[in-house]
Amino acid sequence: MTPSRSLRGGQSPPLAPQRIPPGTRDVLPEEMRELRAIGDRMRACFERAGYGEIHTPALEYEETRNKARALFTAIELAQGQEEWE
Repeated sequence: MTPSRSLRGGQSPPLAPQRIPPGTRDVLPEEMRELRAIGDRMRACFERAGYGEIHTPALEYEETRNKARALFTAIELAQGQEEWE
């Protein structure tokens, strides 16, 4: 067993800041309450219209992502739009 490190008075050392992927950000409690309230209202509206909720994985195989990207690119090109990045 590895001994735990602690500061004087039994406090743990501060954690090093963690990097997050580009294009993402942390959502703090005040904003999260607002986002949850919006989502709850949207869910209720869709449920009244007969739709159900699904949950998809947060991670996907690269092959799946590439197929989806190719499909959306083909649709956009067919509609005369430029490719998306």
